[in-house]
This record gives sequence, structure tokens and C-alpha cells, in this order.
Amino acid sequence: MAQIGGRSVATNDIGVIASGAVMFIVGFLPWYSVSYSFFGRSTKVHENGWGLGFNSWFPVLLVLAVAGLLVARLFASLRIPDVGPVSALWILPGASAFASLLLLIRWIRFPDAPKGLDAGPSYGFYLALIAAIAQTVFGVLAALANGATIPGRGRAGWPGRARSLAALRPAADARLRRPDRRLRPARLRPAPARLRPALAGLRSAAGWLWTAASGRLRPAPHRWGL
Repeated sequence: MAQIGGRSVATNDIGVIASGAVMFIVGFLPWYSVSYSFFGRSTKVHENGWGLGFNSWFPVLLVLAVAGLLVARLFASLRIPDVGPVSALWILPGASAFASLLLLIRWIRFPDAPKGLDAGPSYGFYLALIAAIAQTVFGVLAALANGATIPGRGRAGWPGRARSLAALRPAADARLRRPDRRLRPARLRPAPARLRPALAGLRSAAGWLWTAASGRLRPAPHRWGL
């Protein structure tokens, strides 16, 4: 947390805003450079992010808009509405991710340089791509830290998950305190009346056999002759 303008601003929110500021600066830096030689004299021409088509200037606007909306939400109490089941906390990193995707498409679709020319993306483009990806990462971390529900998974981020576990803990404790019926000794049912005489006879026979076996195993007394 940091104190900015009398308000506590989280580190992830600072990262989102800082990425937008970096994107504003690098939007005027060289994104595409062409070098050629004319009568032995080397010439280099640059183009910034505002002159390379939709896949260049629109991602810049998206990153700047995300940073601006976050500043308005933090310092002007602007309420960003949810879009259906998607929380507003996921809309901002979603826009940053879309900007990163457009920049990757722009990288793939840069024109091939004609023979004799040295052309390709310049350092401004790479800085812009890093700024868009960084804003996406900081936005996702900020949404998770605020407990936003993950789209499509129906569960909250880190704080929400902690609250759900805390709510389930009393039920788990009660389940542990409940005695397990499977561990109780089984109760023997009394034998049917028609089997009781037979069981009594078997009990008597077993007793007689035990008595007889005990008598055989007992040592016989020794008789000492004089």
C-alpha cells in the first residue's frame, strides 16, 4: 500500500497506472524503422505507434483507458458496472490483455522490407508490448487480491476463497465430533428359540471335552516304593 493524494493505493493498482503512463510515452517513440543508403549516404526513417494502423494506435488507447478508469475509480469513486456474470474487476485486465494480443498481431504483420532496405520493429514497439503485458499482469493480481469471482469457475480469488474455507470449518469440526457409528461394536442378536436346545447341548459337550482333556494332561501322582 502507498499513500497517494490522501488515499491508500495498492501496489498492483500502482502497477496498472504506471504501465499506462509508460505506454503514453512510448507511443511517440519509434516503433518501426527503415534504413537505406542513397549515393553512399545512410538514411533512417522512423514511424511511431500512432501512424502504423489500427493494431498500433488502438492498443495504446486501450492501455491508456484502463489506467484512466482505474484512476477515476480510486480517486473519483467512479463505479464501473459489471458485464453480465463478469465482475468489473476483470474488465480492466481483459482490455489490457486484448491490447497485448493486438500488439502481437501487429508484430507478426509488420511488412517485409524490400531488397536493399533494412527495416523492422524498433525499441518503442517492444517497450509498448512490455507495458501492455505488465498492465495485464498487475490487473489480474489486483482482481485476485480484491476477491473477484473468477469468470467461468464460480469461485472467488484469494480473500474470497479464505472466507469460504472459514465458513466450511464449523461444519467440518461438527463432522469430526460426531461419533462414527461404524466403529461401535455390533450387537449380537439372540438366537432363535428352536436353536437354543442345540446350542445348550453343544455348550455342555464342549465343557465335558474340556474337562476330559484337562484330566488327561494333568500329571499322574508318583508312587514311591520302599
